[in-house]
Amino acid sequence: MPLKANTLLVKATLLLSSSLTVMAGATIALATLLSAASAIAYKQIKARLSFIGIYAIAFLAMAVGYLVISISPTYAMVLVGLAIAGAGLGLLMPNINVCLTSVAPASFRGRVLGGLTTAFFLGQFVSPILSQPLSSVVGLDVTYRLAGGLMAAMGAIALGFGWRWQ
Repeated sequence: MPLKANTLLVKATLLLSSSLTVMAGATIALATLLSAASAIAYKQIKARLSFIGIYAIAFLAMAVGYLVISISPTYAMVLVGLAIAGAGLGLLMPNINVCLTSVAPASFRGRVLGGLTTAFFLGQFVSPILSQPLSSVVGLDVTYRLAGGLMAAMGAIALGFGWRWQ
């Protein structure tokens, strides 16, 4: 009988572990799905708004998403925050690429986009190095609040530049 109980405990632990893994994967996938959806809509949005206007919307959406995550009492609210932040990121990425290629001379476009790609991947590398010690000290909720504040500031800066630059 103890062997059967241990087997059931092991199976229950594995089942719980795999369902948590599925939840984590689904959570990340949701943000990526919303990023893809907003990136697909970029052409229609760009037809109506300037680069600066899209920067403002993207950063402010990411700010709202991160702030929602920071105050989320439930998993469902975290999903809402990730969806909003993901939609903002999906607008940001094509906007940066199109903006840079439209202002860079043809002879420098490769270098400019190579620099953007390098900065993006270095940011992904450095992000946990910077955020983990901060999270350890102030907590994950405050870290997301600070990230949301940074995104809000960047959105405000974009709004300050105005919607004029096409």
